[in-house]
Amino acid sequence: MEREASVINRNGDEMLISLRGLVNLYEKVFDGRKRPIGKIVRILGPVSSPMAVLKLFDPKNTENNIQSVYLR
Repeated sequence: MEREASVINRNGDEMLISLRGLVNLYEKVFDGRKRPIGKIVRILGPVSSPMAVLKLFDPKNTENNIQSVYLR
């Protein structure tokens, strides 16, 4: 089952995403083409509206205009 997350901000090789539901640390994150783009390295914010920091595998090849990412 895939879960969608919204991209809030991107800075270099990290991306801040807004989560909908529970996630695990170091869980892989995928783009719209189902390619792995990174993994979750930190979970932030209140339980009611959590956010996560995503460490990108290859920041040079990851699109800058990604609006949504997916978790499995």
